Amino acid sequence: MAHGMCSATWRLGHHLPGLRGGMAGLLMARGCFSHSGVVVSRPVSTPGVLVRGYINVPGREIPRSALYLQRSEGRAPIAPYSPKTWRRGYRTGWWQESGVSGRRSWGIMVVLGGALGVFQTLKYSLGEERAEEDLQVTDGNLQLTLYQYKTCPFCSKVRAFLDYYQVPHEIVEVNPVLRREIKFSSYRKVPILIVNAGSPIQLNDSSVIISVMKTFLVSKMKSLEELVSYYPSMKATDDRGKEVIQYNNKYWLMLDERETGRVYASKESQVEEMKWRRWTDDWLVHLISPNVYRTPREALSSFDYIVREGNFGTIEGLFAKYIGAAAMFVIGKRLKSRHHLKDDVRQDLYKAANDWVAAIGKSRPFLGGSEPNLADLAVYGVLHVMEGLESFNDMMSNTKIKPCLSCYNQVCYKRQCGIYNPLSKSSTFREIVFQFKEREMKNRSPSPPLHVHVHESTPVHVHVKRTQKPTSKLQKGAKSKLKGDIGNLRRTAKVKTKVPWVPPGKTTVRDTNFKWEGLTHRLDVTPPHMEKMLSALRLSDLSTDEEDMLHSKIHSYEKKISGLMDEMDSLRHEVNLKKKGHLLERYEDKLVASHRLLEAQKEKLTEVSIDLEETEDENSRLRKSIDRIKEEKDFNLLQKQQLQQEKSHLLSKLVEVEMDASEAAKEVSIMRETIHRMQHEKRMTSADVNLLTRQKEILLQKLNTFEDTNRALRTLLRDQHCREAKTHRLLEQKDILLKKLSDADAERAHLQVRLLEKDKEVDDLQLQLGTEKDLARTAAEFSKSLEGTKAHLQGQLRNREADNNRLCVQLRELERHAVEQKAEMEQIIAEYKELKQKLESDKDALKKSARAQKQRSERNEEALQLLKAQLMEKNAELSKSLSSLDNWRSRYDILAKEKNKMEEEITKLSSRVSDLLALNQNREDKKRQDLEDLMDKFHQQSTEHTLLKLEHEKLKTNWTTVEEKLLLAHSEVQQLRNSVRQYEGLVDTYKEQAQKSRKEADEFGMQVEMCNSKNLNLKEEMNQELEQMRRHFQTRLADLEQLPDVLRKTENKLQDCQDQLQAYEKKNSELSSIISQLRVGMEQQGDKMESTRDRYQCSVEENKRLALKLEDLERRLDEANTQNRELLQVVAKREESIRQNQLRLEEKTCECAALTRQLEASIDDARRQVDQSREQVSSKERVTQSKILDLETQLSRTKAELNQIRRSKDDVEQRFQSRLQDLKDRLEQSESTNRSMQNYVHFLKTSYANVFGDAALSSSPIRP
Repeated sequence: MAHGMCSATWRLGHHLPGLRGGMAGLLMARGCFSHSGVVVSRPVSTPGVLVRGYINVPGREIPRSALYLQRSEGRAPIAPYSPKTWRRGYRTGWWQESGVSGRRSWGIMVVLGGALGVFQTLKYSLGEERAEEDLQVTDGNLQLTLYQYKTCPFCSKVRAFLDYYQVPHEIVEVNPVLRREIKFSSYRKVPILIVNAGSPIQLNDSSVIISVMKTFLVSKMKSLEELVSYYPSMKATDDRGKEVIQYNNKYWLMLDERETGRVYASKESQVEEMKWRRWTDDWLVHLISPNVYRTPREALSSFDYIVREGNFGTIEGLFAKYIGAAAMFVIGKRLKSRHHLKDDVRQDLYKAANDWVAAIGKSRPFLGGSEPNLADLAVYGVLHVMEGLESFNDMMSNTKIKPCLSCYNQVCYKRQCGIYNPLSKSSTFREIVFQFKEREMKNRSPSPPLHVHVHESTPVHVHVKRTQKPTSKLQKGAKSKLKGDIGNLRRTAKVKTKVPWVPPGKTTVRDTNFKWEGLTHRLDVTPPHMEKMLSALRLSDLSTDEEDMLHSKIHSYEKKISGLMDEMDSLRHEVNLKKKGHLLERYEDKLVASHRLLEAQKEKLTEVSIDLEETEDENSRLRKSIDRIKEEKDFNLLQKQQLQQEKSHLLSKLVEVEMDASEAAKEVSIMRETIHRMQHEKRMTSADVNLLTRQKEILLQKLNTFEDTNRALRTLLRDQHCREAKTHRLLEQKDILLKKLSDADAERAHLQVRLLEKDKEVDDLQLQLGTEKDLARTAAEFSKSLEGTKAHLQGQLRNREADNNRLCVQLRELERHAVEQKAEMEQIIAEYKELKQKLESDKDALKKSARAQKQRSERNEEALQLLKAQLMEKNAELSKSLSSLDNWRSRYDILAKEKNKMEEEITKLSSRVSDLLALNQNREDKKRQDLEDLMDKFHQQSTEHTLLKLEHEKLKTNWTTVEEKLLLAHSEVQQLRNSVRQYEGLVDTYKEQAQKSRKEADEFGMQVEMCNSKNLNLKEEMNQELEQMRRHFQTRLADLEQLPDVLRKTENKLQDCQDQLQAYEKKNSELSSIISQLRVGMEQQGDKMESTRDRYQCSVEENKRLALKLEDLERRLDEANTQNRELLQVVAKREESIRQNQLRLEEKTCECAALTRQLEASIDDARRQVDQSREQVSSKERVTQSKILDLETQLSRTKAELNQIRRSKDDVEQRFQSRLQDLKDRLEQSESTNRSMQNYVHFLKTSYANVFGDAALSSSPIRP
């Protein structure tokens, strides 16, 4: 029976999934289903085995919470079962082969299964109907186009809304640089939503788009055009004075009471949604850029993502990646200061995420309850932009927002798959979490994952138990599942080896080992034990009577010091307690004042909120009045048509009245003629009487018709006059209402400005409160830290007292060492005397070498005199040539610049020469190298001058040969002067060295100190001069090249620094007072400790000085020997170097010529580049001027069109007024004609009465 029911429900299940789920639940309760969802009658281990009417075909694993089966799971009914072989299921043991209890349990389970099936069918059918209602946007076809940047948080917010409600739309990615895609719009920001419902409608601002589309989805009675008119744009100025467009009611949904009750459970939920939507736009969005562009590395990675996802070209992408990253890094810093963020902006992001999680709470999955509301979608859309970046990963790991985002992802996934409708009100958060956990458990393996963190170098052996191999179908299913899941895998972060935990108060654990660990190597260092380091001396070795006396005195001093320190500590503790009490009182007063201010601000906010509610009521009334005015406009059109009809009717009536009047006048004239004729006749015949009576009747008829038409005309005129009065009143009322509307809008804008100001004041007060609370906390922590420092200092004092005792013992040991060192010094002095005797023998050798050096120096002096004579001759020639060269100086500015460059190189060479000279005095090898370098430099100078000569020759092709010789002579003179100066300096140094070598034998120690001091002075002077020259020229070049960048950076830095300075000044003012107090206390204790340290250090320094003196004596002896050998070799090498310098000079001249050619080529290239840049700039200026002209023409056209429109408007108004005046004139004419007709009728009546009265009859000639 059960298997027959299974086959029947399986066939019906394809049509009714709910019934299929119910019967599946029934059979699971019965025991026919295993935990994997497969129908079995006993535990099955191998797939493909025939099992009592069903075959177990391998399929994907099903969780326990599955209430219905999928068609793809591979289960199909086969032959009927055998009752004898029926056994109980895998999970339950309710069924037995026979017996009453089994039948009862079977009946109970049938009832339960049927109830579950009915429940699931109802739930599924209701869910499908609700999904169809949500998916059905309107009866008509709407085409939505979203213009966006993919990485913009506002665009992501709109995208999340449209995706959640499954609104079909197209996306156009806008190029962020050119923005050609939105040229059609005057609103130059994204997102922009174009809705094509017959005529295109443009929606701007993300919050306005979401509010309009939500109201359109909920209330289908209103059109989009009507909804857009409810969100008017208003121009305003921000804090920087820039004009911006605002939508003041962008967070409101324009719904009636019934629709709001359907969307929101209560008014509080509506207010809460608006509050958090405003929070996302005003606060959360501003945290994205500072966090994403926090460091240059993060900025580059985020721009890599932006360029990859955005609509950039290749060149634009490269520029945007690097230039944009640098620019946004700077802008992120500015945003941080503008929005008053913390130095570590991550903390603000973490706080915002935790605030959002706290607002949701633990009792609901979303802020909107069981379904995400607009605030949930806004927050998710903003945070979704950071997904995949470092800031998003940090937020997910350091906050509690991960379950919220995962719940939202789960809901969106189910909506897209078609299994999910937004959760019903009966479902709870526990059910949602249970479903989410089961979905995770579905893909999880039965064995728990194993994570092992091992060093890279250590070998790892993993032993895994072998399981039975799955079939080919299972392997294919696993492979297909892996392909889908591989994309979600991420690399695990490296985990460093942890340092052992150190308990508080203890500096080490076990042995203090020093460890260093790199990528491939590791180093462990174990220092030696202190017991081995200590000397073998003990107190027992030094115990004497004098030492006992010293110990007693030291103990007495220590007791006095400890007593004084305790008194000082008690006094300081009292003073600190008083100060803390005063500080706490001040902080409490400030807190009370701030609480009062907050209460006052809250009262003001309540007043402002009441005013806002009143303004909203007024706005609703005004909207209703506007609707009425629109209806009245339509009614006015009908009235105009009626007026035209009435006008035509009036004209017809007037014509009828005129016709009747003319006929009555005719009859009156006929009557007059008959009466006049009868007066002339003496007798009246019966025909005459009949004619009179007939004429009288006709006249009376005509008069009656005239009176009737006249009466109708009067009523029509009276009605027309009443209508005109009513229209006049309505126009006046309309003007009054429009004035009220404008006043209400102005008051509303003013109130909103006031609200913003109050919000800012409240935020400032909250910041002040936070700072004051922080100050109170810091004060409390400071008091605790003071107590801790006090205890720490007391412990340190005790430790130092013990150290002093140890130092005393060590001092005694050092005194013994000093006695031993004295004995050693006597031995050293004896050795020193022997060394003196050796030095005297060396002196004679030095004297001989000095004489040889004298002779060589005299030869050098003679050579110098010859050079001086040559210089004098060339100077005379130069004096003659300078007069002719003064005119050509202006042409050699370019050469002067190049000479300056060469002089800089000369200064560099001179610095090297000075360094070489200093090294010559110290070591022999260095002096040789210095001389060679000097000769190289001389050659370089000569080559440079020859290069200059070649340049002169090229420039002076038109000059005479005489001028060329003069210029060459001038350059040679300068070279010779420089060389002579250097030679003189060298000769002086040599003389000084010779004299010093003579004096060194007598006063060797003094000579070494003088040499060292002179060397240091020379080095410092030369280094200072060289550094000054280098800095001077390098700063000029750097300043000229980097002036614009430096200016921009300095401006940015100035702003940042000013903000930081203000913050730091406040902090410094607070901390300086605290630090000064601590310093006073520390200085007093430090002075006492320093006195003990000084005594110990004095003894240590005396021992060090003795050791240093010994080392100096040995070093001086070695240096004297080396210097004597060096001086002998220096003189011979200098002569060789002079010859080599002359050869190098010739080589340098050739090099200078090549350099001049290169300089000329570079100058030509630079000129060409300048010309090209000028041409480019001129072309750009032409293009910009043409664009400006086009824009000006467009402006003139628009102005002309506006003037034409104004003129046409004025003409229409004038025509309307002229028509009104014509109508008034016609009405007046009609009234005047009516009056004339009335007068005429009155005249006819009187004349008729006079004619046909009694008097006329009595005066007639006829008698009775």
